[in-house]
Amino acid sequence: AGWRVSLAGEAGQVLEAWDARGVARRTGYDALLRSTEVFEDVHCVERLLYGGPDSTAYNQCGQLIRHDDPAGTLLDEAFGLSGSVIRQTRRFLHSANEPDWPESLTGRDALLESGDGATTCWQYSPLNESTQQTDGQGNVRFLGYTVAGQLKDSRLQLNGQAEQVLVSAIQYDAQGRVVSETAGNSVISTARYDTEDGRLKELNATRSNGQVLQDLRYGYDPVGNVIRVEDRAQPTVFKGNQRIDSVSTYHYDTLYQLIEATGRESAVVNYGPVFPGFQSPADPTRLANYTQTYRYDAGGNLQQLTHTGAQSHSRTLVTARYSNRSLPVINDHIPDEAEIAAAFDANGNLLALQAGQDLSWDRRNQLQQVRPVVRDDAADDSERYIYDASGQRLRKVRTTQAKAVTHIADVRYLPGLEVRTDSATGETLHVVVAQAGRNNVRVLHWASGKPDALENDQTRYTLNDHLGSGTLELDGQAQRISQERYYPFGGTSWWAGRKAIEASYKTVRYSGKERDATGLYYYGLRYYAPWLQRWINPDPAGAVDGLNMYRMVRNNPVSMTDVEGLAPLFGFEKEVDDARLEAIRALEKTKALLDVEANEDVPIVMKRFFGVDSVEHKARWKDDIDKVLRVARETSMRNVDILDSDKPEDTVTALLDMERYKGFSHYLAATERVTRQSASPKELNREMTQLRKNYRDQRDEKFLRINRKTWGEAKKATGKSFIAQVLIHEFSHAALNTMDYVYGKAKEGQDPTPLLDLAAGNVDKHSATLGKHYRNDTNKTFAELAYGNADSFASAVMYVKRSASKKASEFALYKQFF
Repeated sequence: AGWRVSLAGEAGQVLEAWDARGVARRTGYDALLRSTEVFEDVHCVERLLYGGPDSTAYNQCGQLIRHDDPAGTLLDEAFGLSGSVIRQTRRFLHSANEPDWPESLTGRDALLESGDGATTCWQYSPLNESTQQTDGQGNVRFLGYTVAGQLKDSRLQLNGQAEQVLVSAIQYDAQGRVVSETAGNSVISTARYDTEDGRLKELNATRSNGQVLQDLRYGYDPVGNVIRVEDRAQPTVFKGNQRIDSVSTYHYDTLYQLIEATGRESAVVNYGPVFPGFQSPADPTRLANYTQTYRYDAGGNLQQLTHTGAQSHSRTLVTARYSNRSLPVINDHIPDEAEIAAAFDANGNLLALQAGQDLSWDRRNQLQQVRPVVRDDAADDSERYIYDASGQRLRKVRTTQAKAVTHIADVRYLPGLEVRTDSATGETLHVVVAQAGRNNVRVLHWASGKPDALENDQTRYTLNDHLGSGTLELDGQAQRISQERYYPFGGTSWWAGRKAIEASYKTVRYSGKERDATGLYYYGLRYYAPWLQRWINPDPAGAVDGLNMYRMVRNNPVSMTDVEGLAPLFGFEKEVDDARLEAIRALEKTKALLDVEANEDVPIVMKRFFGVDSVEHKARWKDDIDKVLRVARETSMRNVDILDSDKPEDTVTALLDMERYKGFSHYLAATERVTRQSASPKELNREMTQLRKNYRDQRDEKFLRINRKTWGEAKKATGKSFIAQVLIHEFSHAALNTMDYVYGKAKEGQDPTPLLDLAAGNVDKHSATLGKHYRNDTNKTFAELAYGNADSFASAVMYVKRSASKKASEFALYKQFF
């Protein structure tokens, strides 16, 4: 991935940075150490302006109110009392080329397109939940929540039209997972999970008349790898002496890498970045069985794919000796070390997608341009990508040459809205985008150039599989628009629909990501080439998912997903991270309840667990919860060491290693400083990105040890909430230096009596459980011992949360002891 060097100032702020490509980056700061300008080489690519002490009208004091970035200018014009942006305007540059921002506001405005830009507004509840969003075209989305803070329904009102329901009747299980919902087209989606291990067993979708549209059934191996997926809503057909079932199977090696997959595909030539032939209408008799096998080297690089089916073929890749950079074998030509080295730049970015399709990268290692057609005597066709300061793509400009005319197709990405224009067709299309439960909803409104075969303001509901891949697209009357299936690594195995032109407006496909005309999938931080089964540049987060920074989801694409192009989570790792998130929610809920003066349960819990309930102790507890939250939020699976050992010292459910935590604490202190000094979420995001690079080793310390077996036993015996409590217990050691004086009887029905006895002084200070620690704390009162006891702290958090829970089982546990 190339080397990187940075120069820090006295306060730890990054002043200058350099990389292997020779890019020099310089950041300027004001007296408060807030970023004010960013130069890359000689160009000023960002300028930042903050609200002064007189900017009180819209809560702008100290906030970042104008950010000139590589995509244009972002104006945060109004803020709520919590600091959330409630009105924001995006203005784009005249040119798709990189800007060089002058100092004067007049000079900067001259680089922007004329007009007022696109303004987005938000409304929030007292708990800072987004309840309403108005996009840049005046369309309004409404969100409703239950008393437990879970999404209840989602509605949409197009500009000047009546309100319509996107999703309603959302039901959740005890784990907070959606088990049933009704979309705006009356399609009912349900999910069923295994009661023993919590794994997804079924995903179903039915029309209001009971007709089944999707019936996905999942099978797993003992460690959680998906080994079978069946869609019982699809017919079995017989053709060419074959029985063709709607069943896919998967086999793995001992590293859980996929080595064989079977399924159904289109019976025509289908490989590389191109789509298979479109079927209209869907015809199951035009499908065939296929088998794919995969072979990897020791570093996890694909060496060979063998495809056996209607059109058999294979693909071979060659990997460099001293890196994981790989190139395919084309026309039997085996690339040598020199050719592989020449195919990547110094930072490891691929320079050509295929022969004649050059790739260009900007100074931030973001894909800037693809040239799908290169001409010697005329301008090239190109597709150019433009990003904001945080690295999110805001614009895609495709240029094609037709005789003496240049056609431009422009896509602009705004909050909840895409604006698509095409000079070749005269089309201007506004796509309203919303996630409505399990459905990805897109409403297509043509301002001009609507195809005659399509209706305006069409609402399209996309149903997904367990990976988030769009498999079935329905209209507002629950009629099929298109259906699609995928090979394990993301290529389309077949797709069909009622009209080709209608289906062509589907852009979100595999893993819920947008597929560009190049065949690449955009994941937010990287681009993925499904026919190569690799990312086209290294992981921007470094070696967080192993030393191979091009490998896709550890070569286990059926069981794992990647949200942004970083590290995937799967199986037990996902279970641990879910418990961490549950711990965060419990801490946040308790902290919010501490702010409610009229709450009668908080002082009761404090008195019983800590022996005190004063206003001062309440404020102290709130501050300490904040400290524990900081550790919980910054901890990730890279910090977790999963043990399968039966040694006595390794069989605790979870254990925080304070010696290893010291390195991580240095990283945490740096994040706290950046958080304190950053004036806006945008600036914070940018500063944190750089900080993670500078503190990579400390950030990756494995300080939290978790035993897989005892974790599973504890979860089975006590439930999900206790596992979250265990993590709060361990995080309090790190954040507050709490001790293990006394433990509750968690595995005996989550009985906190020993903890309550500690606060009340009903224990012997020299008892076996307390004595080994108490000799160092002889001057402490029982109240001080109780407050410094990790299990007391964690249990008190959980019981305050339970006191306000709408779940009968949770509230009953609170009432049992309080």
